[in-house]
Amino acid sequence: MLGSPIEDTAQFIKRMLTDRRTAGAYLLAPIVMQPFLLSTWRAAVDDDGVKFVPGQVITTGTNPLAKDRRYKVIQRFQGVMRDYLKSSGQKDYSDTDHFLNNDGGGELMVEGWIAGEVLAQALRDRKGVKDRKSFMASIFNQRRYVIDELVIGDYGGECEDEAAARGAACRCNQGGTAVYMKRFVEGFRAQAIEEGLTTFPPSDCYGSSHNIPRAFMGVDFLMNDSAVAQRAFAELNTGVALAITSRKASWDEAEINMASLTSALADARAALQSELQSRRVHGIVGVVTEAMLGVESVAFIDPLQLEPRLNRFRRHVIHLSPTLEQQFFVLAEYLRDTGV
Repeated sequence: MLGSPIEDTAQFIKRMLTDRRTAGAYLLAPIVMQPFLLSTWRAAVDDDGVKFVPGQVITTGTNPLAKDRRYKVIQRFQGVMRDYLKSSGQKDYSDTDHFLNNDGGGELMVEGWIAGEVLAQALRDRKGVKDRKSFMASIFNQRRYVIDELVIGDYGGECEDEAAARGAACRCNQGGTAVYMKRFVEGFRAQAIEEGLTTFPPSDCYGSSHNIPRAFMGVDFLMNDSAVAQRAFAELNTGVALAITSRKASWDEAEINMASLTSALADARAALQSELQSRRVHGIVGVVTEAMLGVESVAFIDPLQLEPRLNRFRRHVIHLSPTLEQQFFVLAEYLRDTGV
């Protein structure tokens, strides 16, 4: 969801959550919309009777959560921040674990602390700095800031195009290259999504240059009660794996993703329908049964049946290999030409 935190946006969120056609959909939003989205969602649950669905709201972030101790940088942050809240004399927070008990506030505290760490590193390296102007220039003089496992940068100012072609950071003032994701669960608490971390190459300064990668989600079946089907499955999988290994999307993720399901021949149609209920599938490849081909809500790409069958037109079935009729035609033409 991309929008402004205004009343129209709030009405859209409420209607989406209350309309039975969209109530089960996920709400995805960037960090800038997070406070507004959460407050609107909470109000819809408390005042409008909307069913609370853990994990329905997912947002991005620029840094790990303050409670995510998988990161060494967060372990260090917790110690430093807890000591600051206890001993600095500040009057804003009486709870020294505020950053653990308030996910939104804690996330912003981490962001501010990271900014302070970057500034501290910049101030420690004062070589060639004489005044304010030279300090500003030094910040963008091919600078990279490493804070435990976090990397901020590269930063660079004006430079020649040939220097950029050789790896220099030019005209770049955006140092963040990692996007974190989190879902909101019971109590509207944030929970990190481990597989949601996306890291962009530091050579790509502006995120606007990236497109959402196109990906194909496919499924093939291992029929566990047919030796012929199992042999075909193994050979097909070997060929497919070789073909798609080098196919990468723009985020260095696989462009073609295949999942393998195990089933008996008689149960394959039911297994396919169950899979379609649980996740998005673009196409079925490999060994199939005639009953499976009756599922018209998914595409079958060059399906392989265990027995010869005459072909008939089905919009959701795509043949890449010659059909039985085409093979018979070639054989008949050969017999005619050889005079047999």
